[in-house]
Amino acid sequence: MAAITFSTDTAHPGRLEAGFAVLRDMLNTFVSCRIRLAAAAAEHACPRQAASSSSINVG
Repeated sequence: MAAITFSTDTAHPGRLEAGFAVLRDMLNTFVSCRIRLAAAAAEHACPRQAASSSSINVG
């Protein structure tokens, strides 16, 4: 099996870090958008009703 080596650090210094920075920004944007959507949905959701002891029938 042939070995494939990548020498990105010597060929293009800084490009790998820039690529990671772009990916990190994209991920941060995606996650913050999802969190805002979840918070908005939770704000409009009906509150949960606690089960009262009188409604439980023990027979």
